Amino acid sequence: MHDIIVRAVSFFLIVLLAYALKRAGVFTRNDGFVLSRVVMNITLPCAIITSFSSGGFTGMMLIFILFGLGINLALLAVAFLMSRGKGREDKIHYLLSVPAYNIGAFTLPFASGMLGPVSALTVCMFDAGNAFQCVGFDYAITKAVVDGNGRFSPLKAIKTVLKVPTFDCYMIFITLSLLKIPVPEEIFSFTSIVGSANGPLAMIMIGLMLEIRFDKDSSVRAFSVLLVRYAFAIVLAYIFYNYLPFSHEIRKGLAIVVFSPISSAAPSFTMDLRGDTALAGMVNSLSIAVSIVVIPLMVILL
Repeated sequence: MHDIIVRAVSFFLIVLLAYALKRAGVFTRNDGFVLSRVVMNITLPCAIITSFSSGGFTGMMLIFILFGLGINLALLAVAFLMSRGKGREDKIHYLLSVPAYNIGAFTLPFASGMLGPVSALTVCMFDAGNAFQCVGFDYAITKAVVDGNGRFSPLKAIKTVLKVPTFDCYMIFITLSLLKIPVPEEIFSFTSIVGSANGPLAMIMIGLMLEIRFDKDSSVRAFSVLLVRYAFAIVLAYIFYNYLPFSHEIRKGLAIVVFSPISSAAPSFTMDLRGDTALAGMVNSLSIAVSIVVIPLMVILL
């Protein structure tokens, strides 16, 4: 328990330190975007690969990919309801901010450092389903709604997802595990060294990208998204933890992962679609502020 609390507080302090250095002018928010490329393309893929080294993966865990997909689709349906009859900017805001989770760069560092290998693998499997939507599918749907008269190209969405290293790592190592093809220990030794940097670098990235600004209109739209996401998370976590027929470690992983913040790709996609980037950045930062308190508490209490 002591080690978990120390690690959670340490992560929180790293975020605060990075944010303070940004406010002092040592770094800028753009440095956070540069660091995000390092995290998403180097340290996170290595952390994902290392999670398979424990040997805890079983074919049964594939069902958690469906959990990730299904919950994201449910949130996307909620987003469509919230955006019905709204203008273009609101459609972009709700369709990109309500569904999809930032698991790899946020929740996985907590799971890898503070949960057991089974819980961490559960989080990874959920993220494999989540990744399909947050890095391609949701963006393609939103673009079709606001710019393409409803014309959606599944092929383009799949091509976008296949270009993402984290998704490719999931698919490759899930396949290797299912086929029982051994992976040389030297590979895991390398990825464990690089992947161990994922947690601190991800927290620095979050601190640099943290931006919270309030005005009445933006606040209403931002808090409506947060209310829906975290109310949804409370209900799901309660069901997952108390009623699913899995081990405690798996139920704990599932209960925690649904409190992940909004996908870090949402502000970038909003910018690409010429939406309200200030609002996207604010709601993203607020969700991080909530999750960075809630997730460590759940790790400690569950």
